Amino acid sequence: MTEAEKPVREIRMDKDGKVEFPLLEKGSYRVRVVYDMNNDGNWTTGDFFRGLQPEPVSYLPLEVDIKENWVREYNWDISGKNSKKLKITPEKTQGRL
Repeated sequence: MTEAEKPVREIRMDKDGKVEFPLLEKGSYRVRVVYDMNNDGNWTTGDFFRGLQPEPVSYLPLEVDIKENWVREYNWDISGKNSKKLKITPEKTQGRL
């Protein structure tokens, strides 16, 4: 994502592996992972009234500075064990909302 939080490229992963973003323009970028729990291809917001949490999102804890003719490599474990454990299905509650 750019500094203005606009996505530059998206890659869908369904197994472990390496991800490459070749030929990016020079500048600063943030890297975000969306854990698509319902496999609809989009980030799903939560629903307060139904007790649904939004799908988890993680950010690489630093900005990536891209310069001309540079190659940057980062190791980042984005496996499920490192994502927030959020319950996606609503729970029955008593009382008022």
